[in-house]
Amino acid sequence: RLGLISTDRGEDPLGEEGRTSPGLPYQPSYINTVCLATERFSVKGNCWVASWGTNLERQREVDLPILSTSDCIRELRPEFEARNVRNWSPKPSEICAGGDPNKDTCRGEGGAPLVCYDEDFDQFYLLGLVGYGFKCNEGKPGVYTNMADPTVQEFVTSAFGVNNAFCK
Repeated sequence: RLGLISTDRGEDPLGEEGRTSPGLPYQPSYINTVCLATERFSVKGNCWVASWGTNLERQREVDLPILSTSDCIRELRPEFEARNVRNWSPKPSEICAGGDPNKDTCRGEGGAPLVCYDEDFDQFYLLGLVGYGFKCNEGKPGVYTNMADPTVQEFVTSAFGVNNAFCK
């Protein structure tokens, strides 16, 4: 793989354990180019957010499940209704992730990448950017910018172009 090598002998920088096999010598993990997810991208398992937050001493990583639209509505609509926003549902440019009271993105992490690993292509894909949430670390999912939304895709590709050299 192309990319930078992480020499951290602990957990993989994006939360993926098991990159080395027991009994074999240490193999460094790789930090590689992230690809932009498309509408066709299918999430298998959890995704990861890596960010500094308000603690600038070290970067932290957290793995989060991606919620369906119906689960997102069920979990977050009461929070919006408590703030006099009726019939809230995520826009196409929004996705929800998280919900574990011990794993959350919090204050100071807005804009951090939400990446998902695709084993078929051995590649990470950018699925979201931290947007907003309620009650940090209390079991409510957060709302992320949906980087696979066609309108968001159009903005990103018009601003930065597309590099298909790494992405499938």
